[in-house]
Amino acid sequence: WEVSQLVGTYTYDSLCRLRSASEGFGLNTSTWEYDSIGNLIYSTINGDFMHYEYSYSYDEDNRLKEVANSYMGFGGGDTSFLTIYTYDNSGMLIEQVSLNYYQTPPDSTSKVNYTYHPGNFPLDLAEELYFDWNSSTSSWDTAYKYIYTDSSFGGTLSNPHPSRKKTKTLINYNGFTNVWVNGNKFVEVWRDIDWINWKKTEEVWYNWDITDNAWIPNHKTSWGWGDMGGFAPPLLLSDTNFYWNNTTSSWQGNDMTTYNYDWSSSFFNPELFSTVHHYLVTDTLTNSNVWWPYSTRAICGTFVFTDIEQPKAPSPSVSIYPNPTSSSITIDDLRADEQIYITNSLGQLVHRSEISSQSVRINLKQYGGGLYIVKILNASGGSFTSKVIVQ
Repeated sequence: WEVSQLVGTYTYDSLCRLRSASEGFGLNTSTWEYDSIGNLIYSTINGDFMHYEYSYSYDEDNRLKEVANSYMGFGGGDTSFLTIYTYDNSGMLIEQVSLNYYQTPPDSTSKVNYTYHPGNFPLDLAEELYFDWNSSTSSWDTAYKYIYTDSSFGGTLSNPHPSRKKTKTLINYNGFTNVWVNGNKFVEVWRDIDWINWKKTEEVWYNWDITDNAWIPNHKTSWGWGDMGGFAPPLLLSDTNFYWNNTTSSWQGNDMTTYNYDWSSSFFNPELFSTVHHYLVTDTLTNSNVWWPYSTRAICGTFVFTDIEQPKAPSPSVSIYPNPTSSSITIDDLRADEQIYITNSLGQLVHRSEISSQSVRINLKQYGGGLYIVKILNASGGSFTSKVIVQ
């Protein structure tokens, strides 16, 4: 069996903080450093054509104070920025200013002002107002803003936990007409999972249609939380991404991540140890959607991220013939712990079966001519992939 393609290596320290990452066969590497109390103080991103460095500093209350960012590009184009954060007396962030230090003297580039709704609910941000620096007039020009509104709605007999809906709307400023125009908006739904912990359960992204003067759905993410009961905090069990299908006017699932926990350390505070990523494929045999796992990733420690979705070179221990074929194919040298998946050129799953003998014969003519991907998976995660052409 050919080992799945290596696409990343991640290293964590004893506190499960990410320290280094190498992705894409080492083309991009990143590092992170922390202070004694866990604040991120330095990070880097290195590639063949660029190098980024970030330095972070904090005030006496451990609030982020400054972020210095330098960029060195291939063949020149170096830049250096400093972002400064300002807080009010209650500790709320009220301003963020970015300076370009590659220029002499340093020049302002952008600014954000923050205002809040009264109260202490975690959804109390009211507005983010963005400005761009106008070097000609030496003043700030209004660029765009995000408006936040939230509302609450009570529970029902079937779902007694109360919820809150938070809407974040992007409004762009037209400096020529001095008019605000809609851009897009995000709608978040938060639930009181266990009467103590509020968790985000859904976020929907809408685009503004200037022709119909209406909000059109684009995509959304849903989070599944588990109420562990007692004093155990809710656990994130899954997150699922959907896109809006304009043809059917409905949501279509795209990909999903599920989360696995280690309960051996503590029943009330289990540790996340791995995630599994899935794509949604269509099983044309049953006319149903199937979540197909394609990668897994361990959490904490040194580990590798393997992707079993990528096509691999045929293994010498498995043979598929004839190829091309006009009707059926035969697959030899199979094992009992293996499964066969066959998808068409659209990514639709047309055949799925478990191995019951060393050799199987599969009729592909019934699915029509074209290119098919035959994938064989074993219980340990090994994979074999081959292309088959039906004439």
